Amino acid sequence: MEKRKMTKRRVTALLLAVLICAPLSLLSCRDESGDGGDKDGGGAVNTGGTEAAETADPTVDDIPASLSFDGETFNMLTFEEPHANLHHVFDEPSEDTLDNAKYMMISSVEERFKVDITETVQSETYVNTQYRQLIAAGADDYDLAFVYDRFAHYFAEEGLIYDYADLDYIDLDKDYWDQSLREYATVGDKTFYAFGTYDFTYFDMTHCLVFNKDLYRELNFKDDPYELVRSGKWTFDKMAEMMKTATYDNDGDDRQSLRDNYGYVSSGKQILPNFWIAGGTTSVSLDRGRMPYLTMADNERFQQILDSCFELFWDQNVWYVSTGMGNQSDHHTELFSGGNALFADYTFYFLSQLRNCEYNFGILPFPKYDAEQNDYYSRVEAGTVLATVPITNADPEMAGALIEGMASEGYKTILPEYYETSLKRRDSPDEESAEMLDKIFATRVYDLGDSWYCDQIRDGMMVALWNSGQNTFASTYKSYEKMIMRTINETIRAYLE
Repeated sequence: MEKRKMTKRRVTALLLAVLICAPLSLLSCRDESGDGGDKDGGGAVNTGGTEAAETADPTVDDIPASLSFDGETFNMLTFEEPHANLHHVFDEPSEDTLDNAKYMMISSVEERFKVDITETVQSETYVNTQYRQLIAAGADDYDLAFVYDRFAHYFAEEGLIYDYADLDYIDLDKDYWDQSLREYATVGDKTFYAFGTYDFTYFDMTHCLVFNKDLYRELNFKDDPYELVRSGKWTFDKMAEMMKTATYDNDGDDRQSLRDNYGYVSSGKQILPNFWIAGGTTSVSLDRGRMPYLTMADNERFQQILDSCFELFWDQNVWYVSTGMGNQSDHHTELFSGGNALFADYTFYFLSQLRNCEYNFGILPFPKYDAEQNDYYSRVEAGTVLATVPITNADPEMAGALIEGMASEGYKTILPEYYETSLKRRDSPDEESAEMLDKIFATRVYDLGDSWYCDQIRDGMMVALWNSGQNTFASTYKSYEKMIMRTINETIRAYLE
């Protein structure tokens, strides 16, 4: 266990509310389009106190200037994550510009509220599983816990964390709360967590396509890929045509090897969710009452996208097969950086692996499924972390103020460094790719079947289906349906209480 600024503040534990399971009541008004459900975001606002400044600036918080916590300690809990940058507190300025921006953000909030912010790093299992049990037993060790999105809903359903509506000062209408992802964190009329600019894992876990510009020219493709995106003609069929051309056996042994060329490099578990989301559909949506429901079973477009992916990637063999559970495929960057792949799937976090790539590369959004689709859609994968306030925190006023203050300060301090400097200037190879990053960021989608219910749907049912190499969706779905529905119904029961 690693600790930063080791001091701890002990508070009196609150009595936990006992969850009484209400009868399941499914709401009848549903958006059956499968496009992500109702777009009206909801989300409660509680500015707390009468001293709040009257400001119309959506980038500045309204916390009273006089608010002070007189040197108290605010303890945060986080864990190690190899696929995103999870540390928030640094004891001193850092040579890494992004870490230094975080240092400045925390220092500014500490000075503003006269508080000492600490961060304890535990194992992923401790934070997301064991700590739930400790809260239920009354543990008051931490004032805020950064937990995985796919576990956060369990904290909420078990009554272990505060609804943001019950925390003073949090105003989810502000720009430093991500408005495009806000709707995915609001179920029913409750918001137990949201995506704010105190943490950037929801940036880190955003997917994009990279392509080898040198290989693209060698293969004599006539279309400018950036212009295809701008004109709305960047489609699954267009990308498929290019991938087939770019796939060939270099050593004549008729077997896949690292010496051959491929149209695409990706972990197998990432292929289907990247393309079904890019195609404008989801596996789980929210109905008009903002309750989750399965959309994939009766969704014709979802089925068409699965058919197209199996035919292209398995039958046409355009990808270097990698059926492990890693976020990246075996030899992912080795193949792409070595000039053996035309396209590759990368999250924003992993783009840094290409800083020393010998080939010229560019960045694109994943393609539309067809030209009739209104816009591009970009996937935010499971693996983001969310700031949750344990119900045992006896000083929720401080928690609300510091969450809001960190989000507000992070918008000014960290966001420009992350997006404009680290991502667009350092990891984006040209101005056109920087333009594509803006397109990707403006069209992000967060499928609950790929995040909240990742274990059951993406990493459960869909991985089993994909790794079989055969599109037996109907029978596979039937074998998983009861388990998936039981998990979703537990969410509905808890949120209807």
